[in-house]
Amino acid sequence: MNDEIEKCNQVIEDIIGIKPILYRAPSGDNTETVLELAEAKGMYNIKWSVDSIDWREDMTSENILNRVFGRIESGGIMLF
Repeated sequence: MNDEIEKCNQVIEDIIGIKPILYRAPSGDNTETVLELAEAKGMYNIKWSVDSIDWREDMTSENILNRVFGRIESGGIMLF
């Protein structure tokens, strides 16, 4: 996990010139190990506040919009 975070952070820093301070575990899988590792790197763990569940086959564009707009708040993070 450490190597993956380091490699990803380096690519981001090379492209935008800023070292990342935010981290989201793949699939939002926040294990104690992941949280401790991110914290040791001075990174803040983030997670979405609204999940669009747009991957579900029964979700229409109207369902997705209603779901997201019905739950979003200022400063929220949307997962698509």
